[in-house]
Amino acid sequence: MTKSRTLALVQAFGLVIWFGTSLSIPASAETQQTINGFLFSKLAGIHYRSEGPIYFLQKFDYTEVEIAKHAPLEGDDANLHARLGTKVSITGDMEGGSFRYTSIKRCPVSVEGCEIQYYHPHH
Repeated sequence: MTKSRTLALVQAFGLVIWFGTSLSIPASAETQQTINGFLFSKLAGIHYRSEGPIYFLQKFDYTEVEIAKHAPLEGDDANLHARLGTKVSITGDMEGGSFRYTSIKRCPVSVEGCEIQYYHPHH
């Protein structure tokens, strides 16, 4: 890596912190978790070139978690966008203030809160 890409790597107490541009590190199976809830989006950056959706998961305890999209700021994440307005199970890990997903699927009816699935005409 060049100095312009990464300024410093600090490793202490088993934590790795990157300064500079972000680096994508695959989450290990031990740190991944699955969260369930209702997927929705809000429009951000209105009137700017970066106008685009921000995705959220409303968990069944009514808390909301921002879901990091795998797309540019102004773009749609095809995997998330296809499941908007439905109950989903998302696997990944928290990174910064958002949940970085590795997989997303329809929430199984065996999961508490997913017993009732709303009809969505596009899915």
